Amino acid sequence: MLVFVILGTFLLLAMAPGDAVDAYLAGAAAGVPTSRALRQEWGLGGSLGAQLLAYLAKLATLDLGWS
Repeated sequence: MLVFVILGTFLLLAMAPGDAVDAYLAGAAAGVPTSRALRQEWGLGGSLGAQLLAYLAKLATLDLGWS
């Protein structure tokens, strides 16, 4: 059941329009170079499979990010 919740959460966020960088920069006056750097730093620049593996690795080490 936990695997389905983890995969479901990941897929729902992946299918949503935009990403975390778009939400983060919505109110900022930052440009494309900043968004590219943030996507690379946050692991959002690769394929969906690579993003899933990075997500699972972070979950396995209990690194849930910051809020």
